[in-house]
Amino acid sequence: MTLGAPALDHRTVAEADGRHGPGVLAVHHGEVPLVEVSFHTPLRTDLTVSPGLAHALTALLATVFPTAGHPNGTGAHEEEHSLELLAAHRGAQVDVAGYGTGLLWNFSLPVDDWQGFLLRAADLLAARTPASVVASAREMVAAETELTLLDHDRLASAQVRALLDGTTHAAPAPPGHTDSSAAREAEQLLADRTPLGCLALGTACFTAVGGFDTEELGSGLGAFVHSLRQSGETARVPAPDPLHAPDAEPEPGPNSQATRHSTLFAGGGDTARLRMAWPAPRRDDPDYPAFFVAQHALGGGYRSRLMRRFRNELGWSYSPWSVVRHEPGRSFLEVDVEVPVRHLEAAKETLRATVAELSQLPPQADELRRVIGTALGTAAAAMAPQRGLAASLTHIRSLGLDTAWLWDWPRALDGVRPSDVIDVARRRLPLEDCVSVTVLPTGASAPSNPSHAPEASA
Repeated sequence: MTLGAPALDHRTVAEADGRHGPGVLAVHHGEVPLVEVSFHTPLRTDLTVSPGLAHALTALLATVFPTAGHPNGTGAHEEEHSLELLAAHRGAQVDVAGYGTGLLWNFSLPVDDWQGFLLRAADLLAARTPASVVASAREMVAAETELTLLDHDRLASAQVRALLDGTTHAAPAPPGHTDSSAAREAEQLLADRTPLGCLALGTACFTAVGGFDTEELGSGLGAFVHSLRQSGETARVPAPDPLHAPDAEPEPGPNSQATRHSTLFAGGGDTARLRMAWPAPRRDDPDYPAFFVAQHALGGGYRSRLMRRFRNELGWSYSPWSVVRHEPGRSFLEVDVEVPVRHLEAAKETLRATVAELSQLPPQADELRRVIGTALGTAAAAMAPQRGLAASLTHIRSLGLDTAWLWDWPRALDGVRPSDVIDVARRRLPLEDCVSVTVLPTGASAPSNPSHAPEASA
């Protein structure tokens, strides 16, 4: 199986990378009358010394940028005085989201005015942001935080990242939430300044995918990128003197029981969420294909081992899952199950036993074929549309990988054997190396007579 449309030549893609400027890639693909633009912009490294500030700044930027622009309008573009209003008036779609310590952007642009949109967007993004707008954005982030503090899934995800980093022993802040001093510091950095000055635009990667000539695509995207980089350099925001001591450099990986396991209480309901996690190999690591197959067999679909055990046999959980997450600077595996509180202790036993089976029971031939076939089908479907291809190419390049990785992936997966899965699970997924998080409803306690899981079937 190959990924992407048959007409898409991966060698042409590789040759085009950087032709119209560093980090700029234009790809001719599809006939849909849209241009899809995807890009990743990391924070400057001097603004990531304190993880608290980096997370606060990322959350604030993701909220500020859609409203960035000229509040009072300018001449002929009076009604298009922010990025979100520009999109609304021109039939485009704009998404900006935090991604690690940086931002992921996606623009879906009508083909008849895509260059005009980018030029206007570059002008809006180069504007200073009034202090009042930044203050309003921080209030929006704070309100969202109040909700996420009650969300078991997001709490577990935030704590898993903290435990893997070895940065905390206490209850976590959810994504985008930091202490008040870091949030104030982020607000002070942006008030009456140009937000672009916080981004490392020189190392950012940009992708445009459209159904016409790549030279035209590349030229238009290159002009947009050049304008952003010039504005960002001119408006470079000075790194602050911290309002609090910088976070200590963590020891790599979990280093004690105190930093491996955490129990949190939040929200209501009658279910508990169990989350386990391990550091994972990068996509270009020789272990990654077998590791991916192992996690997919564990919890990657409706016929996975977790689904069979927790949903079909025990009836305790509707949708247990596992996933490998890749972010700039780190990769990790998350395994998750949500169960009634009364089954909590038995579910912990069962979850650990199911993970341990990966290094004991190799996938049978039909299971291996199903896992590889599903993975390849999902990847091919994701890359078929213009938007998916643009996002995939940006994601791979944001991880520091060559675009050829996408087209080499099917061959790498096809080479995985059952013995490879057993070997990588033994080395990469020992239970003693995992971090784990349990999130319970506020006021809940461990059941006095916990249930026990039935013996696992052969």
